[in-house]
Amino acid sequence: MNLKDLADIKGKHVIVAGIGGGGDIVSAAVIGKRLERIGGKVTLASILWERFVVDPNPGPISLNNIANCEVK
Repeated sequence: MNLKDLADIKGKHVIVAGIGGGGDIVSAAVIGKRLERIGGKVTLASILWERFVVDPNPGPISLNNIANCEVK
């Protein structure tokens, strides 16, 4: 995909997700801002995956373990 392909984004709703640590959502936000500038309707999403090296519950962090968050 190149920037010419993004011309079809105008007026469409796009979800940009960062999956991993906190830095991933920052990268997703940069991409989201670019898509907004060319006319896309952007929703940012993040899946937290900050776990210990040896984790008794592998996989993404559950919503029950997250404080002060908003789920849409």
